[in-house]
Amino acid sequence: MRKHWLTAIIMAALLFVQAVVVCGGALAESEGHVHTPSDWKHDEFEHWRVCTECGEMLWDERGAHVLKANDRGTYSCVCGYEEDHLYDPDTTQWVCDEMTLTEIHYQPCKICGSHHGNIEEHVYPESPDSDGNYVCAKCGYKRSHIEHKWSNEWTAVPNEHFHVCEYEGCNVHDTETAAAHTWQEIGNGTYICTTCGYEIDHEHEAETDWTYNADNHWHACTHEGCEWNADFGVHIIVNGKCIVCEYEKPHEHNWKAEWKYDATNHWHECEGCDVKDGEAVHDWTDWEGTATSHTRECTVCHYVESVDHGQDVFTAGKCDICGFTMHGAKNEWKYDENKHWHECLFEGCTEMLDKAEHDWTDWEGVATGHKRECKVCHYVESVDHGEDVYNAGKCDICGFTMHGAQDEWKYDENTHWHECKFDGCTEKFDEKDHVIIGGKCKCGYEKKHDYSDEWSYDEVDHWHACTEEGCNWTKDQAEHDWTDWEGVATSHKRECKVCHYVESVDHGEDVYNAGKCDICGFTMHGAQDEWKNDETNHWHGCKFDGCEEKYNEAEHTWGEWIAEGTFHERECTVCHRVQHENHDLTDGKCDICGFTMHGAQDEWKNDEH
Repeated sequence: MRKHWLTAIIMAALLFVQAVVVCGGALAESEGHVHTPSDWKHDEFEHWRVCTECGEMLWDERGAHVLKANDRGTYSCVCGYEEDHLYDPDTTQWVCDEMTLTEIHYQPCKICGSHHGNIEEHVYPESPDSDGNYVCAKCGYKRSHIEHKWSNEWTAVPNEHFHVCEYEGCNVHDTETAAAHTWQEIGNGTYICTTCGYEIDHEHEAETDWTYNADNHWHACTHEGCEWNADFGVHIIVNGKCIVCEYEKPHEHNWKAEWKYDATNHWHECEGCDVKDGEAVHDWTDWEGTATSHTRECTVCHYVESVDHGQDVFTAGKCDICGFTMHGAKNEWKYDENKHWHECLFEGCTEMLDKAEHDWTDWEGVATGHKRECKVCHYVESVDHGEDVYNAGKCDICGFTMHGAQDEWKYDENTHWHECKFDGCTEKFDEKDHVIIGGKCKCGYEKKHDYSDEWSYDEVDHWHACTEEGCNWTKDQAEHDWTDWEGVATSHKRECKVCHYVESVDHGEDVYNAGKCDICGFTMHGAQDEWKNDETNHWHGCKFDGCEEKYNEAEHTWGEWIAEGTFHERECTVCHRVQHENHDLTDGKCDICGFTMHGAQDEWKNDEH
């Protein structure tokens, strides 16, 4: 049956909007309201319940249908929704049509051609094709845009209003803002939607009888010419008839070639309904007797009926229905060492039928004996070769020669060989040196490996390698067992706890943008150890390259002035910046540091006196 996605999605949106509006008022009146669930409601895709008092959608009760076979020959869900078949997807194609609003595609059901499942959104490329279109990689649907541009103006239809996409040729509606009209009477029997301004000249009232077409059913408005409707839904067709509105789907019988039957009749089934074609009583063959029962087959549908003979067989040795006589040869052969025979079918009879000596095949030799089989009953006689075999290596009866290579390889550290089939023979067949590939010879010999005590490693695993040159065997191979990441200025590193392999990775752009690595948590911002200063202040610069933030900025803490010849100086006790100034002398004494220029020099001066 063909489904209408557009109507189903819009109706689901309307149910949600109505539930929010109604229950919003109810909860405002009483925050302690307890919902009373309604009977199940459903559409083609899902089922739900609403509160019978406030109308709110009960979201915990909403879900997709789970269809199970019932005793009516259909498939039903607990909510009452039925289908006459289960979804069988055509996995060879994806379909996008007007019923999917062009937003999604689906794989149609092989039986009805509709879309019960496997529904997905389109898969668009990052860039348009040469014609400026974005083409879905799965179904080939094309459109000129990926993101819709919704109109600011409302588009109104009798049941709702919505925003449409402004791109030319796009018929998609914005389902998130679609909503039912909110009517307000403005006089003279006229009603206007308070959201979109859509007007009607009457109050809607739904008819009690259903109106329907080939796909949907609804309750129309009683006002002549009004296109508003209520309870809009898709048909739920079971056995050719909608279980909601009783619409009968036009149906052409498609008779299956396979016969159906019961114990009395046979018929052909229709693929789409329960009507039977050519139903008739079985046309039986004559009864055919076997040891304990008799059977007959319908010549038309090949149904087989099997019935036990009954006591009359075991009393008189003959069945009154099929005439089967119990005296006669059973199919299975019985035998001893010399003869074979068939036992009698009649229980208790000891007669041997078809008794004869065995008809033997030629002797066939094996390692320790020879055997032959009866061509009739398949009894097998097996006899040891005898001493003649072990003396000459050949059997006089079957001609079997014992000398020859056994299948199993024997080997030592250097060579491999096949032993002789003849017991006691020490000849070696096919003796050769080992050919070691991957540490193992084709004969099964495995070379012993000496493994290094040191670890070998790559970016993922570590292992102990074989010390022999060219050998790729390893042991104890495992993934690295990492320590936590440790951050440094431009990267972070971690070390394997087992082999001590160190992995170092640059932080990435996140460090240089945000100052912190999302992997190791290393923060680049922070005070450097070295002091920076100018004439007035000192501070620590930021560790993060390019950051101009100043840490611990403060004015200099100066020490005492110290006189040095013609100048004096002082040092900041924190950052050790040195300030130099010339003396400011008054009467030979510096007013700043107190240095006195007058006084005896250390060097003596003299004249002739």
